[in-house]
Amino acid sequence: MNELDSVDRLGLLEGFPHVVLLPAPAGRVAARGAEETGVLLEPDGVPKARFREAEAAIVVAISSGDRDFNPEGAAWPRAFATSRTTP
Repeated sequence: MNELDSVDRLGLLEGFPHVVLLPAPAGRVAARGAEETGVLLEPDGVPKARFREAEAAIVVAISSGDRDFNPEGAAWPRAFATSRTTP
C-alpha cells in the first residue's frame, strides 16, 4: 500500500523490483508484492488497455498471506505456467 501512495501513475509501480502488475478480469489490475501480498485495483478514468496510465484506482480487494478482504468476491488473475518440457 505504501508503494501505491508513492507513485503518480499505476504503471510506475512496475519500477519497484518486488511489485508485479497483472491484468485481471473485469478491467481490473492486480498488484502483487513481496511476502504473498496483493491488491486488486480498478483503474479510474482510462480504458482498461491503458491501465498503466491511470492516476487513480479503487481498491477492490486485498490479500496478505492466507487472509483476504474481498467483499464483492472479485476475481483475481489466474496463475498459469507451462513446462519447458511440454512439446
